[in-house]
Amino acid sequence: MRRILLVVGVAIAALAAATLAVTAAAPAAGPPRYLDRQAPIQERVGDLLNRMTLSEKVGQMDQIVIGKLRAPTEPANGDCNNAGGNHDPLQTSCLQRVLVDYNTGSILSGGTDNPADNTGHGWAEQYNTIQHYAIDHSRLHIPVIYGVDAVHGFGHPYEATLFPQSIGMGATWDTELAQAAGAATREQLLATGGNWDFAPVQDLARDNRWGRYYETWAEEPELAAALGGANIRGLQGGGFDSPQVAATVKHFAGYSESINGHDRVEAQLPIRYLQDIFLPAYAGGIDAGAATVMVDSGSINNVPATASHFLLTEELRQRLGFKGVVISDYGDVPALQNAYHIASDFPGAIAKAVNAGVDVSMTPFDYVRWNNGLIQDVQNGLVSEKRIDDSV
Repeated sequence: MRRILLVVGVAIAALAAATLAVTAAAPAAGPPRYLDRQAPIQERVGDLLNRMTLSEKVGQMDQIVIGKLRAPTEPANGDCNNAGGNHDPLQTSCLQRVLVDYNTGSILSGGTDNPADNTGHGWAEQYNTIQHYAIDHSRLHIPVIYGVDAVHGFGHPYEATLFPQSIGMGATWDTELAQAAGAATREQLLATGGNWDFAPVQDLARDNRWGRYYETWAEEPELAAALGGANIRGLQGGGFDSPQVAATVKHFAGYSESINGHDRVEAQLPIRYLQDIFLPAYAGGIDAGAATVMVDSGSINNVPATASHFLLTEELRQRLGFKGVVISDYGDVPALQNAYHIASDFPGAIAKAVNAGVDVSMTPFDYVRWNNGLIQDVQNGLVSEKRIDDSV
């Protein structure tokens, strides 16, 4: 199963820009199959995967915050390690290091990672700069997947549309409204470059103490499933095989009913309760064709969700039939070593997450350590290259 490259299919039309450059030097037979805009996406993906090195595949499994492409100081000091959350300019040296030298496949613009010109035009310029650099300079001209949080409208740029929080939309019981909101968000994302949206939140409003209660649709799984499914159909503008924007069902699973109402902590949920109450809400989004799923940042019954083969493989893939990309939440792969202490080092944490079912690590913080760590895991037999191919 080729997962990430199918999501790249959302952006793969951008390969047209690279086609001209490659065609001039190509033999009479024409450009490679993966650069043929007339070929089916599945064929292009298969051809591209067969050409990729292990390092290039591993890079596709990493999503780095946009700050790594910016200067941490003015002028830049060249370390390409900006933590983000600011408006510093993109640096060509960092574009080269992150996107080309280390083959990073996905970029995240988080909550305050806005360009200095925080308008639709400014966002589009930022996206185009990053995308053109990746396509023009990487060996195989692979476009970047650009992720944003647009949970109730694309609220980042000035004057972009915002809708009520999902709990307010849920109070309408109106699936047509939820779908229309998703469609409006898709139009604005496409206008500015975003092709991966970390929405909707399919967790359930089961504990009023939880600080993200308002991000959910409802406490009742059937209503949450219906509204989330409708929103995803509007947001993606196409089914699982042909989304215009990749939607994300999150946070799988049981994230919203922790033991104390806090975020990113332990939940103790009977398996039957998890399966009968929580899973149907996520299934509503998956059945609507959601391209991706984000993992719960906490633990379920003493096992971190990011390392849970039971949740990510047995329940998500086998029980619910999900065939798309599974992404961790922010920083959750290194947390297996640093917070949960179930791995003695970072390569060990990577192996636990990938073998459990994680395809992409959202901001492992250090793209160099991610690439080197996962390659080391393959070389040491902790992760099979077949498992890498399944993700990519």
